Amino acid sequence: MALTRRHVLLSSIVGFVAWGYVVHWLPILRYLAYAFLLGILFTVLLLLAITFTTSWPQRDGTNHVAVVRPSLDLLDPKKWRAEQKAHLQVSA
Repeated sequence: MALTRRHVLLSSIVGFVAWGYVVHWLPILRYLAYAFLLGILFTVLLLLAITFTTSWPQRDGTNHVAVVRPSLDLLDPKKWRAEQKAHLQVSA
């Protein structure tokens, strides 16, 4: 059975009326939607705050010298060939 526009409209109306009855019987549930939306908003804001505070360098007036990180010694073309030969000898 295919879902038609009529089915979607009727189920929306039934859901709205059912939510009205539930909220009438248990008024505290009316805050459920607010709690859900605030949870989403808080999560997004927290992720943005963490992203922006950890990705930008802090400017406190001190000399910011870039730290030179050692590169992989294996990436040197001569050593790469030597490693390939050693690997081929071991695996053969």
